[in-house]
Amino acid sequence: RWPLGGGLLLILFIAALAWLRTSDVPSYASLRPTRFDLLPVGREELSALPASVRGFLLYATPPEIRVSDFAEAVRHAEFEPRLPLYNGLERPLPSPKLSVVAPIHTKATIRIGELQAALTRTQGMNLLVPRTWDGVILEMNISAGIVADYGRIRLGQRLPLEFRAPDDFPVDRFLEVLFRIGGMNTDVATALRKRYHERPADFLLVAPRYRINPREVQVASGTAVLLRYADDGLERLTLAWTARDRAYFLSGAPLTEVEAIAIANSLK
Repeated sequence: RWPLGGGLLLILFIAALAWLRTSDVPSYASLRPTRFDLLPVGREELSALPASVRGFLLYATPPEIRVSDFAEAVRHAEFEPRLPLYNGLERPLPSPKLSVVAPIHTKATIRIGELQAALTRTQGMNLLVPRTWDGVILEMNISAGIVADYGRIRLGQRLPLEFRAPDDFPVDRFLEVLFRIGGMNTDVATALRKRYHERPADFLLVAPRYRINPREVQVASGTAVLLRYADDGLERLTLAWTARDRAYFLSGAPLTEVEAIAIANSLK
């Protein structure tokens, strides 16, 4: 049997071992974007990214799964959707058809050799990947989503994206490396990195070769991104914005800017 003094010594010894085991484990911080920003690249350009880190910019697209009612949507997504009552012109909306989208979890270990080789292939040789990044583990979580289909308009929503990285890791500079590998020039990639550093963003891909007219507009919760483009002969409008603990995606054809902004402002 351990005497009291010996037992205390054993406890202190075990505590010291636990501290030694965890002293080199970095603490992690969570970044949650509060706005959207545009990436002037397409999915094809981002295929140049190493497969291990591609998912941080090129999100998977899980299928939409129809659910029978509001309660089932909440059960699958684990949050209650906020749904508009009117179409933006003070006309009541019908009950929507609801679908859910599965969550996405991305976890990767940075390999600087892969990143530097990819930069070299895309003429990004003026940008060096710090050796201290090698072996750093990053995570990104995209929650389940809920899609409400009203016929001519659709509203998708999810919780804000979460990016997890060690406290002292420069996420903005890591993203700049990915931007350059994806084919962006130095000026565009640097501008995106600086904006992200000031205020983290969720990204929307807008390939320059497509005839899409993007611009920023103001909604009650802040700045939203509005896209106009042709789809099967119709002019389609998409509005993406954040509000409190949600990220929203509204699209429709036909859908006017006035209607879209009114719907966004109704979702408190």
